[in-house]
Amino acid sequence: MTNTKYLMVGLFNAGSLGTRHKELLAAMIDVNVDLIAINETWIREGEEEHAPAIPGHQFRHNPRSLEIKGGRGGGVGFSEKTTEEDARVMRKIAADCDQRKEEHEPV
Repeated sequence: MTNTKYLMVGLFNAGSLGTRHKELLAAMIDVNVDLIAINETWIREGEEEHAPAIPGHQFRHNPRSLEIKGGRGGGVGFSEKTTEEDARVMRKIAADCDQRKEEHEPV
């Protein structure tokens, strides 16, 4: 029997992590994702503490530029598992992608 590890990826349209963080946590528990992309975070630069703290995950965020609607709304982020095994899997996937890219680059 083959032991296969799948990478579970999800997408969550937050429409404000400040008010929908419980829904995000419930979705992550329900699906047990390794990596989740989050759009419409509505978190401004310097307000990352408003993002939910997810045990075993690291949150990364890119707020909407202040030049667009004064930085209001928008923003994207993702949360990734931070266990050593998951980090090893992510490094392998990244290395495989780099290798495939190199194989297809013109010489």
